[in-house]
Amino acid sequence: MKVVAHGPQVWFLLQDQDGYYLLARCSQSAAEFELLIKLSPDEYKEFHACGRLYIDYLAARINYWSREYAARSVLNAYQPKVTAAIGEWSASNAVGA
Repeated sequence: MKVVAHGPQVWFLLQDQDGYYLLARCSQSAAEFELLIKLSPDEYKEFHACGRLYIDYLAARINYWSREYAARSVLNAYQPKVTAAIGEWSASNAVGA
């Protein structure tokens, strides 16, 4: 798994051998949490057509309607891979690296 794009403080787009995943930071009242969803074929088409603009929109949608997307979250299954990918990405994008 690797990070292919990110929206600072909002989302990470990751790619794995079986597709693309969006890690979106959600904020509902006093709670903050993350959801990781695999892009559906239609979402992938929109991403391919519109790029970051669509991912910004989708991340905002996930934040606003997090209950709607919670059932699709696969964060528990992919947490170690996501953490490692973001760690590698952060290290390679650190100032002075």
